[in-house]
Amino acid sequence: MVCYILPTIAAITTYSIRKKTRNSGKYSLWLNQMFLGGAVFGIVDHAINGQLLFSGNLAFDLMLGSIITIAIFIVWQIIVQLDRTTMKNKAVNASP
Repeated sequence: MVCYILPTIAAITTYSIRKKTRNSGKYSLWLNQMFLGGAVFGIVDHAINGQLLFSGNLAFDLMLGSIITIAIFIVWQIIVQLDRTTMKNKAVNASP
């Protein structure tokens, strides 16, 4: 199975973008770390099960990788919104 390929590509891509912009902020760091975590989890899981190479159904593997990558992105968006809401509430409560 190669479902870990898409999160790995997403992690490499976000890392490259972060390095080019140099001041990308905490949210892009979080996204990069989440993609990296998903990629590492997939690689370790498949290594333990002896499934690092392509299986017979590449389309299914890529679909699963897409779902994993999209799920990571959606969870990241939720975390970012929660953080922004928390920061906004702290700013409102701190003002005299």
